[in-house]
Amino acid sequence: MKLIGDVEKANIILHSLIGAKIIIWLYSPSLTRLLLRIEPKKIGQEKNIVYLLATSCISIKGPFRFTNVGLTIMKEVGEFQETKTIISDKSEGFELITSSGFVLAVGVESEFGESLEHFLLGEVSSDQ
Repeated sequence: MKLIGDVEKANIILHSLIGAKIIIWLYSPSLTRLLLRIEPKKIGQEKNIVYLLATSCISIKGPFRFTNVGLTIMKEVGEFQETKTIISDKSEGFELITSSGFVLAVGVESEFGESLEHFLLGEVSSDQ
């Protein structure tokens, strides 16, 4: 599994996934942590799955699942120097704003844990 926290690198990966399917996969009870699952169109024996973990979520709008993904990530500094991360797909009307950021994880299905807590804590098993 590869973890990416850099906006520029994450946007390159997200751009390569245009047309994929996305769904809000897991979330914390308070909705402050959301895990988006992005399934590329390319189907192979061991196709990579991409998860986008958003932490300290402030707001979300738009559909919970859609296809033809065109996600982008940008950082914005507010008037009081607070940084917000904006994850959006303008064509779908999707926007997720966080005050803490994101992590993009790329790997095969077997590399990821079965719950948000396992994923967050890095408790993933490679022998599943």
